[in-house]
Amino acid sequence: MVKKSDSLISESAGDGANALPDPPAIDPEDQKLLKAHDIVTGNCKWAAGLGFVPIPVADWIAVTTIQIKMLKQLCELYDKPFSQDQAAKWIFALTGGFIPATLGFFAASVVKTIPFVGVARFAAVPAFAYGTTYALGQVFIPYFQSGGSLYTFDPSKHKAYFAYLAEEGKRAAASVIGKAAPHEQAPS
Repeated sequence: MVKKSDSLISESAGDGANALPDPPAIDPEDQKLLKAHDIVTGNCKWAAGLGFVPIPVADWIAVTTIQIKMLKQLCELYDKPFSQDQAAKWIFALTGGFIPATLGFFAASVVKTIPFVGVARFAAVPAFAYGTTYALGQVFIPYFQSGGSLYTFDPSKHKAYFAYLAEEGKRAAASVIGKAAPHEQAPS
C-alpha cells in the first residue's frame, strides 16, 4: 500500500518541477568570516591538545607555535603581510599583559609533572592555551577586517578586550576539554 505522502514524493522527484530553489548565495565577506572562525576554532583545539604535553615549558612553546600559525593563516585569509617576529611580538605583548596568568601557565606547566599535585593542575594548561588562542583570534579577525595588519597593531588598545576574551575562551574550553575550567570547578 502506498501512502499519499509517498506518492507525492515519487511524483515530484521525477519531473523536477517541485524541486527546492537554490539557497541564496553567501556574501564573500561572510564566507571569509566563517573561514576565519573555522581557523580560530581549529587552532584552539590544537592548542588545548598541546597543553596536555607532559614536558614542562615544551607545552608553552608548542602552544605559541600554534598561535603563530593561526595568525599566519588569518593573514593569508585577509591578504595581510605576515612576519613571524611580529606575530610572536604581539602574542607575547597580549599574553604577557596579564603576568599572573602567564606565570600561572608556566607554574602549571611545571607543576603538572609532580605526582598527585600535578594531576589537579593538569587541566589548567589546556584551558589557558585554548583561552589565549581564542582571544588572539577574536582580537585579530575584526582588526584584519577593518584593514589593520601585524605592522600597524597596537596591543595597548586591545589588552583589556583580550583579557576578557581569554576568560571567555577558558570557559569555552570546558566543553572542548570535557572538564570545567579550573576557576569554575565545583568544590568537593
